[in-house]
Amino acid sequence: MRLWVDASVARQPAKLRDISGKAKERGLQLLVHPQVHLELCRHLRTQLGPRFSASFIDTYLEQQGISIGEIKLDRTLAERWAERLHARFPEHDAWERAKKSTLGGELRRDFQHEPGRMPMTTDWWVALQVEESPLDRIAVDDSGAEWDALRELGRAMTAEATLQWLSGRERTSYFVGSFTRPSAARTKRDDTCSLAISRFAGSSARSARSASPRKPTPRAALS
Repeated sequence: MRLWVDASVARQPAKLRDISGKAKERGLQLLVHPQVHLELCRHLRTQLGPRFSASFIDTYLEQQGISIGEIKLDRTLAERWAERLHARFPEHDAWERAKKSTLGGELRRDFQHEPGRMPMTTDWWVALQVEESPLDRIAVDDSGAEWDALRELGRAMTAEATLQWLSGRERTSYFVGSFTRPSAARTKRDDTCSLAISRFAGSSARSARSASPRKPTPRAALS
């Protein structure tokens, strides 16, 4: 069993630290999807400018006990995911509506005209990856349709629900990764990284949706 962290939770350093601490105590591996990591790294590089160093990212990931998931999208996996999505959205219009529903209100207002066809956003890829391993779960503060299947199985949880779920699990003596008390300089780097990620949350607010639980969209309504 592994616990994934979506960008909507990764952008909240305080909650991420709480989840990380509890996951370590219970021997759970904490993962971030490579596409989410790419997005955060690009933002940090821009936000920190000349102060940026790869050590910021190394330190932050080590302190949080986060690993970057290794993803191999080959023909077999692509075809399996295509069948999975087709089973849920068998009609073209239903699939287009599902993709458009992932646009937040602020982001939708940025379009002079809504696109006729929407590409799959990163969240669809992350959700499909988490589904691949039956025991995996993900912490996600996002109510989009891409998470419905996992949410219905109790495998997509808000940050608060994730903390409650972790608290109910038995502790173990095994820790994922090692932990040493950071030096003052290292703590400063970690705080700088956290601040930059916090600003990322603000800059991404227009594409975020409400974190309140959303009732899964009835399949009939999408057909």
